[in-house]
Amino acid sequence: MITEPALLLADEPTGNLDTVTAGEVFELFRKVNQERDCAVLLVTMIHACQHLAIARLIWLMVVLIVIV
Repeated sequence: MITEPALLLADEPTGNLDTVTAGEVFELFRKVNQERDCAVLLVTMIHACQHLAIARLIWLMVVLIVIV
């Protein structure tokens, strides 16, 4: 965050966290988005981020089945 990026990418940043700590991480991403005017692209399987005040939330569900 030192370089003030325009975009912050986070792939499963809460994957191994308990729900309380994961909520705190989501709140940090929200603050970065609002206070630093930084877009956040967050990939997660946790639906706990639904309650955040997010300008745009896009749900993408991809299912890939490979039969060998």
